[in-house]
Amino acid sequence: DTLGTKALSVTPEAIFPHYTSNPQKGRRHFVVRDGGRIVGRGWMGWLTAADAPAVTITADVLHTHRRRGIGSALFAYMEQGVVEMGRKVVQASVIHTSSDGGERVTASTGFGDVPADDAGVQFLQHHGYGLEQVARISSLDLTDIAETLENQRAVAQQKAGSDYRIVEWVGRTPEKWLEQKAALSTAMSVDEPSGGLEVVPDVWDADRVQEHDDRQEATGRTLLTAAAEHVPTGTLVAHTELGRLDGTDMPAVHEDTLVLRAHRGHRLGMLLK
Repeated sequence: DTLGTKALSVTPEAIFPHYTSNPQKGRRHFVVRDGGRIVGRGWMGWLTAADAPAVTITADVLHTHRRRGIGSALFAYMEQGVVEMGRKVVQASVIHTSSDGGERVTASTGFGDVPADDAGVQFLQHHGYGLEQVARISSLDLTDIAETLENQRAVAQQKAGSDYRIVEWVGRTPEKWLEQKAALSTAMSVDEPSGGLEVVPDVWDADRVQEHDDRQEATGRTLLTAAAEHVPTGTLVAHTELGRLDGTDMPAVHEDTLVLRAHRGHRLGMLLK
């Protein structure tokens, strides 16, 4: 409803595996019913690590049932739950509209803004939340751009030089790369831009990578992974992922993209994408 497209819609089958037990992440789910119909839902999510201070909460209410205090009631209930957990920080995210012009709300870093008249933005501001981080959703039509992509790849490869080579796999992570993929995922948890949000390292190991692969397979999605190997050391120093929902015409969705700090400046991000 907010984006005006079904490009990011998901099926119940694709959602369900993410609701199963995960020792690294806690979840609680809530629904609001009008009669027998679910008209609102909320969820709380948090890292189970002892030093993680924040809990993320989200509330969604059907258009037909807004302006009745349902979202506010959900937020109040979940915020109280955060207090009872002993956590100190509540963070929330919302998909916002992309209208240009008009009054804007600017992130605390000074980079990125959102429309002040967006319903979700107004809701969060009303409840005392401040804007810290804006994430942009972009799309790329691959029709008739093969030559452009090849040219961009060639330029990036020239910049990267012979010290880096690309390795690829479809689906599960090869056993030889499990530990190094885990290291990249751990770095991703703290290296991606986060504004003033409270973040702590989300530590991965080989077992967790395999559990993540299990979960992805159960959703019906296939992950396409490209990684950059630093040839002199034989280690992976960058990766990017595309998720494809099999048997549908839904667009592929970019997941993680990361280049380790020590290896930035070589166009590896462009080369991988």
